[in-house]
Amino acid sequence: MHESVPTLPRKDTEFRLHGEEWTDPYEWVRGETEEALRLEEEYASRHLERYEDAARRLAEAVKDDVVESEFGIPQRQGDWWFVPDLAPGARHPRILRIRAEGMEPPGRDRIDAGDAQVLIDFDDVLPGSYVGVGSVHLSPCERYVAWTEDSTGRESYAVRLRELSTGREIDTGLDGVSSSIVFSQDGDSFFAVHLDSKNRPCEVTRHRTDCPRDSVSVFQEEDERFRVRVSRSSSGELVFVTAASRGVTKNFYLVADDPSNRLIGIDGIADDESATCAHVSCRDGEFLALTVTSPPCPDGALLLAPLREDRTPAPREEWLTLLAHSEDRRLASALALKDHLLVGVRHNGRNVVLTARCADLGSGGARFTAIDPWGDADINLAMTPEWDAEEILIARTSLVQKPSLYRVRIDEPTAAHRIGPQPPESPVPYVEEQIHAKAEDGQDVPITVVRRADGPPKAPVLLCGYGAYDANVGRRYNPMLLRLVDAGAVYAFAHVRGGGEKGSGWHEAARGLGKPRSFTDFLACRDELVARGLADPARIVAMGGSAGGLLVAASLNADPAAFCGVVADVPFVDPLTTMMKPELPLTISDRKEWGDPLEDPDIARCIRSYSPYHNVRPVEYPPVLATCGSDDSRVSAVEPLKWINRLRHDATGGPFLLRVRSGGHIGNSTIDDGLREQALEYVWIADRLGVRLSAGS
Repeated sequence: MHESVPTLPRKDTEFRLHGEEWTDPYEWVRGETEEALRLEEEYASRHLERYEDAARRLAEAVKDDVVESEFGIPQRQGDWWFVPDLAPGARHPRILRIRAEGMEPPGRDRIDAGDAQVLIDFDDVLPGSYVGVGSVHLSPCERYVAWTEDSTGRESYAVRLRELSTGREIDTGLDGVSSSIVFSQDGDSFFAVHLDSKNRPCEVTRHRTDCPRDSVSVFQEEDERFRVRVSRSSSGELVFVTAASRGVTKNFYLVADDPSNRLIGIDGIADDESATCAHVSCRDGEFLALTVTSPPCPDGALLLAPLREDRTPAPREEWLTLLAHSEDRRLASALALKDHLLVGVRHNGRNVVLTARCADLGSGGARFTAIDPWGDADINLAMTPEWDAEEILIARTSLVQKPSLYRVRIDEPTAAHRIGPQPPESPVPYVEEQIHAKAEDGQDVPITVVRRADGPPKAPVLLCGYGAYDANVGRRYNPMLLRLVDAGAVYAFAHVRGGGEKGSGWHEAARGLGKPRSFTDFLACRDELVARGLADPARIVAMGGSAGGLLVAASLNADPAAFCGVVADVPFVDPLTTMMKPELPLTISDRKEWGDPLEDPDIARCIRSYSPYHNVRPVEYPPVLATCGSDDSRVSAVEPLKWINRLRHDATGGPFLLRVRSGGHIGNSTIDDGLREQALEYVWIADRLGVRLSAGS
């Protein structure tokens, strides 16, 4: 029986820009997507029905591992551990509180033994079919717990507040704020960031905790290029307010327990600089430790700004340089503890942590030592240490093994003590390696590869990528990916230009007019896998999400025969139209990344030349599985809707499917729904690659 394919009517919308004209047959559907998305979901569901049983079995098999991976390890505050947990049959997690016994996080045995107190059970408090939790915060005084919830997926949150001693919920009246709040050190007040009509965080307000409707505005940013965030220093004494645009920040702070709300600007930060701040308090006085980037120092320098008696920063000429800019390392934000300053560094493709004693900072004699027990692995903090911590927890990460936790004394940075039992040796030897492809201009593009040591040559390959916003995509355990590798496939991640894996220059090379380098890099990585005999050229699936969806879709247009399938999650596939609409949520703030086609003819031509929607070719394309969020405020559902319909009209091949999920850009609000969606994608990928996934352990 012939199956009806959803087909949008073609109604031309005319565009004119910088003397060029074109028509868009599907732009009319913007604002009228509801019925079209319903038909797309029905059509995709019929096509994917044959994968449902396998996806359900896969989701059930990996659920425990995914929950453990997604939730991460418990977090410590004061005398308590706070443990995210998913009870049997629950849709949403609960937050447990367990009294601390030493540095090691509590195991499952203490939860099962009844040592845990349920702080929040989100199954009890979340209303509606779609509700996502933004963040959870315990006040430093331990009298209150607050959380933010999003009932639409648009990333606009309401604040909920509970008094722990009575269980009484306090009406905050706060809606339309960003996902995180910050308590003052005494817990008597908290700070929230309000969103404007474009979902831009723009205003910081301070609220009395016992009467949240009693509030005062602390800061408001009118410039639409800037997005506001608020954070509390590790010391608890300062609250930082940052207005950030791409590569530029305006930095302020206030004393957390000062009822006057005096906002202090860090005037030493220049107009073309970006800074993150930490508060250092030691015998030599108070300081701000600032990681500062600028055009001359794109990979960051660590500076120390003394605070005067009135707690305002000294002028720039009095600042000390703790770590000068260096092109062979990338500095991250600093974290100040009572006795130690920590700063993350990316060097030679690895993440490590440097530490120095706070007592030595003010004299300029600080000596930084690397916390790097192994010398060959990424070092990541497993949890944020408390202010007076002498030890930290670090995680050793892998794509095919669960993270291993280690305890390290900060004064003994090369000695790591494992926490928890040693995992059993895997019966299957896996290879995790990094190879390089040669780009068109001779640059070496890193490719992370995971495969079985006993795998076949010319294997089927899942090739992923992102390549935007200076993002550094690291290793993260994924049990579904592991099953794909066990089935005989190779996983590869192309660290193309536009990302931040090789420093700021790597990002700059594929920003604005340089963006096409991301796509040629991706295809060069595909070809390198084939040339090395790792990949069967007829069995390569490309996968990417959001800006990574743009990457794989643009690469598909460039060479439709390069892949046997494409998965594009919430893909940014109509960048030209989006960047021409300043009324959309991210357009103005994202001009730094993509350029402004309204003002720059070269940018307009460049974006139009690679926009996946505008460059579909009348040739055979492989099957495409795209997804969208019905209420996505970052990448509108209209973009993949238009793209899929243009593929059906202009190209041959396919099928071209669009899965529609409720909610926004981040995904489903429940663990089970998210697992089923992800499992369905992996079963579809396995089918395209010609392998069968095992649901066994």
